[in-house]
Amino acid sequence: MAVAEKPHAVCIPYPAQGHINPRLKLAKLLLCKGLHIIFVNTEFNFLSTACLTSSSIPSPTVFLRPTSTPPKTSLHLICDSTSKNCLAPFRNLLTHLNDTSSSNVPPVSCIVSDGITTFTLKVAEELGIPEVLFWTTSACGFLGYVHYSHLIGPTPLKEQQTNCRYTCKEWGIGMEIDNNVKREEVETLVRELMEGEKGKEMKKAAMEWKKIAEEATRPVGSSHLNVDRVKNEMLLS
Repeated sequence: MAVAEKPHAVCIPYPAQGHINPRLKLAKLLLCKGLHIIFVNTEFNFLSTACLTSSSIPSPTVFLRPTSTPPKTSLHLICDSTSKNCLAPFRNLLTHLNDTSSSNVPPVSCIVSDGITTFTLKVAEELGIPEVLFWTTSACGFLGYVHYSHLIGPTPLKEQQTNCRYTCKEWGIGMEIDNNVKREEVETLVRELMEGEKGKEMKKAAMEWKKIAEEATRPVGSSHLNVDRVKNEMLLS
């Protein structure tokens, strides 16, 4: 497919390392599936993170400069500055990319941004470009945010009992201890974990869950199939 005919996705992460790494992997995956990718990063993250070398990020990469803050500034100030000051630079970037007279890349067909980079939603709405929000939290964490208002009930019940049941009974990767924790009980459980039959069963269960997770990320696994669905139903629709 000619470059001008390729679907063009602009990927922009939230400027924190736990958000950048998953976005890099997604950008590379979309690149392998035939999309033209522009990866938007901040100079702060590129200069302060040794792992983001030229060979580890998709090409081309565009750097936004939300402030003139030096790299030694604390991360939370950079994140705050990005949220407040990147709307105009991001709008200018997309306008430039869609200007056929000055841009040598295909028009932007979609934006893949972080779930908390809200300024990209404003730009996408202004320019009429579809946008997909990519959440870097786990599915469980995401559902927790979605249903957060429903979790606050009249009785402040905690989730420890549920977590304990799933970890110990359903998943088989944990051992329960009494509320009145004593040194002898901890020692007994640690020895059972390291040397006992229960520990062997837990290690076996952990390896089985690991195998399931690895199979999901293979080319024919559920994760890859879901990425294909997102690409076909949302990014290319």
